[in-house]
Amino acid sequence: MKSISKKVIGFIMAVILLVCIGVGGIITVVVATITCGVALVSPVDEAKDILGTIKEGVSDTFFDVLASAEQKKRKENAALIVRIGQERNFSPHSIGIAIATAIQESKIENLPFQGAKNDHKSLGLFQQQPPWWGTPEQIMDPVFATNAFYDALQEVPDRDMRPMIDVAIEVQIPDEKIYRRDWSADREEVAMSIVKDNYTGDGKVGDNCTSTARTTVGWQLPLESGVYSITDGFGWRCLFVCKNHDGVDLAAAAQTPIFAAHDGEVTFSGENGTYGNFVRVDHGDGIITEYAHMSAYESGVDKGSKVSGGQVIGYVGTTGGSTGNHLHFNVKVDGKYVDPVPWMLNQSVNIQDNQR
Repeated sequence: MKSISKKVIGFIMAVILLVCIGVGGIITVVVATITCGVALVSPVDEAKDILGTIKEGVSDTFFDVLASAEQKKRKENAALIVRIGQERNFSPHSIGIAIATAIQESKIENLPFQGAKNDHKSLGLFQQQPPWWGTPEQIMDPVFATNAFYDALQEVPDRDMRPMIDVAIEVQIPDEKIYRRDWSADREEVAMSIVKDNYTGDGKVGDNCTSTARTTVGWQLPLESGVYSITDGFGWRCLFVCKNHDGVDLAAAAQTPIFAAHDGEVTFSGENGTYGNFVRVDHGDGIITEYAHMSAYESGVDKGSKVSGGQVIGYVGTTGGSTGNHLHFNVKVDGKYVDPVPWMLNQSVNIQDNQR
């Protein structure tokens, strides 16, 4: 009888142990899931282990119920930064710069003076220093601090055509070496995800949240992904003479279709000196794309015609001053040529990574 009792007791204890393990596992999953969600408003490098194992997409309502007060406040701060940026008509990309900077500076926390831990008595979401940014009381007001950041960002006219880190450094004026060391492309990806989650109203944000206020969603590669190689980039080059190479050269087989990079109106279609057979498309808001060295134009692509993004406008060739079949692709903004690779990347189009 005593041996049976021991067996029964042992069995009950084993069941209790298994239940505890099961409950502990559920708790672990719930905690990990919450942390995964909160990681959307903190640096990716602090959450990669969780993001690699837990699925994304838990609803905001779920977080509002179970997240800590600190985590909720971070989400509120992030939403505030996006809202103010949108109200001030900044592009999603520029708003992403603000979010990425807040992640870099404070993990989007409205930090008070931290004593010896502080950098030059910096305060708030963007770790701004009094008296240059305002009084301590003003800087600790998230609305004031965010507007102050956007005021400085407004003074960078080419902010939507430059890497986020470069613009953030120009606004914040930190120790550049340390700032670059602590920054990462992942941080920018998280920032743009936050913009996408909080962007509202009539403005449109693409899948990667890198469209700008002066354009609409729909920018795309001028050649099909995987059919070209970059053979020459933007900038000065010296052959027989030294001159600026105004665009990027994309080598591809003859007769490869060339697509309009976005909706617009054809303002030139014809032979254009060393550019050979050439098409220029005006997309409005001071943005123009150009396509050179074509073997031929697509029927109907004439001056004054309307084209849509992705529409075939011609075919790769080697006309004009060309040494081989390729598309010379230009982007001009407000009358000035810009590097097409980073500019298109800001429109969610990665020319570099889509080459063969």
